Amino acid sequence: MLKTLISLLAIFVVAPAFAAPTLADIIVNTQFNSIKSARAIDWKAGDSASYNVDLGVIKGTMVASVTSNDGNEIWLAQDMDLGFAGKQQTQTLMDANTGEVK
Repeated sequence: MLKTLISLLAIFVVAPAFAAPTLADIIVNTQFNSIKSARAIDWKAGDSASYNVDLGVIKGTMVASVTSNDGNEIWLAQDMDLGFAGKQQTQTLMDANTGEVK
């Protein structure tokens, strides 16, 4: 019995702590993973996409738009409104050839 308690205590003390990803991290990573699978990105400044976000209790909208594309780099702006869960605006610099986030 004592060995079991010591073993359980060791697991809880030694187990590394980590931060869970935020909702925004999950959504952005999902988008970027789908972008990376494309061969080339031919987005132009002014292109945009609007999304309805439904996470059960949390509902909202997201608008992603290209603010600039010089052929090598793309600036992507995202405006998310999740109602009572808050609003978030992000800007991301991406490689136009690979979709990699810089």
